[in-house]
Amino acid sequence: FISDDKGTVFIASFGLRGSMTANSSASAIAAAKEAQRKLLNAMHLQCSIGITRGKIFCGQVGSMERYEYSLLGPSVNLAARFMTAGSPGQINCSEEIMEENERRYNFVVSARHKLKGFQEEVPLYMPLEETKHDEFENLAVRKREEEELIQYIIGQQREMTNSSDPRAVVVSGKEGTGKGLVLKGVLQDTTIQKSTTILRANEFPNKEPFHGWIPVITQIILSCEGIRDRLLKMKKGGKHQSPLLN
Repeated sequence: FISDDKGTVFIASFGLRGSMTANSSASAIAAAKEAQRKLLNAMHLQCSIGITRGKIFCGQVGSMERYEYSLLGPSVNLAARFMTAGSPGQINCSEEIMEENERRYNFVVSARHKLKGFQEEVPLYMPLEETKHDEFENLAVRKREEEELIQYIIGQQREMTNSSDPRAVVVSGKEGTGKGLVLKGVLQDTTIQKSTTILRANEFPNKEPFHGWIPVITQIILSCEGIRDRLLKMKKGGKHQSPLLN
C-alpha cells in the first residue's frame, strides 16, 4: 500500500516468477472485481483500478537508510494513469488485456484519453460480466474446414508412425476456437489412438514460452524411467528445488 497524491494506492503484480497462473491477466481482472466487491461490502467504499501488461522491476528500492519494496516500470505508470482516469467502481484495462480476455469477458470502451508517451488517444476497456459460450458455438472454422484439418493431422501422424525420426504436430489457437473438438476428431482414428501421445501446454498469457511448455517438458522428462527414479529419490531426500518435484 502507498499513500501519496493519488490517495491510498495498492499495487499488485500477477505473473511473478514462482506465482504464475494459466492466465495472469484473467486472474488480475477476477481479483480486481473481487477487491471492489469486498471493499464495497466491508467499508462501503468504491475504488478505481487500472490493469496493464508489461515487464517490470520488482524488489527493494532506495538506500540503506530508507528503502521500500516496490514495482517499477512503464506498465506500472500506465496502470496508474488508467486508475486515475477511472471513476469510483470502475476497472480500466489496456487493449492487450482486452484482447487476451475478450472471450472470457464482455468489454466496453469506457473512455479515450491522451496519455504521455502516446501520439493517439488511448482507449480504456472496462470488463463487464463473464461470457458463457456453448462448446460447439466456439468453433471458429466451418465444418468442411474442420474435417480437412482433421484429415491433414491424421495424415501427418500416420507418416510419423512409419518414420524412425521423432516428429510432432502442434495444434495452437486462441481460447474457445475449437482445438479440443479438432483433437477429438483426430483421436477417433484407431491408428492414431495407438501411436500418439497428446501433450497439453499451458496458455502463454505473457508471451513467455517457458511457462507454456512446463507441462509438456515435464511429461516428456518423466517418461524416462531413469530420470523419474532420480527425481523421486531427490524428493524423498527433501530436495525440492526442482519444479518437476511438485
